[in-house]
Amino acid sequence: SQAYLSSGKSAHETKMAGVIGQWREYVLSLLLVMAPIGIYVLMHHPAFALKAASVNKFLDTISIDPNDEIRRQMLVPVALKSILPIGLIGGLSAVMLAAFIGNHDTYLHSWGVIFIQDVLMPLRKKPFNPTEHIRALRFSIVGVAVFIFIFSLLFKPKQYIQMFFAITGSIFLGGVGSAVIGGLYWSRGSTAAAFSSMTN
Repeated sequence: SQAYLSSGKSAHETKMAGVIGQWREYVLSLLLVMAPIGIYVLMHHPAFALKAASVNKFLDTISIDPNDEIRRQMLVPVALKSILPIGLIGGLSAVMLAAFIGNHDTYLHSWGVIFIQDVLMPLRKKPFNPTEHIRALRFSIVGVAVFIFIFSLLFKPKQYIQMFFAITGSIFLGGVGSAVIGGLYWSRGSTAAAFSSMTN
């Protein structure tokens, strides 16, 4: 979010974007809390036994193993489909698609830039000119997209998606903290030390 917070045309625009952006977070947080509570009631209350049975029947087509992570993580989407009216399902799907695109374009851009700035440029003998730099960034972003696509085909989740994000984020933050602090605030920081911090 740092890039968004520092890209406003004026201080007022940046401040208002921060205020308005909070409302998005409130709505998202409310959805993330209320949907699972509603699904829990649907799956456990006797009054909704028939709907719960239809949800479980559909989930069994994904996997008959109750310990399968994909089956468990599909519970909320499948149950929401059984209780929401058609128009609301379409609206929710559109919001989720927009969130997916908005999230992934940021990831693609961030990791593409990180690869060029922190990996490729230190290894080059001479800097890019502006045209070469933009071209390299574009190729890097496409490379990140290809990696994500192949990784998603091969990776089989063994834990909750949020746990996966927390673990991989911690692995990255554990090394990047040393690299950033050592590189910015210590005169003896070096490229070799940054690579060592990230690989240890």
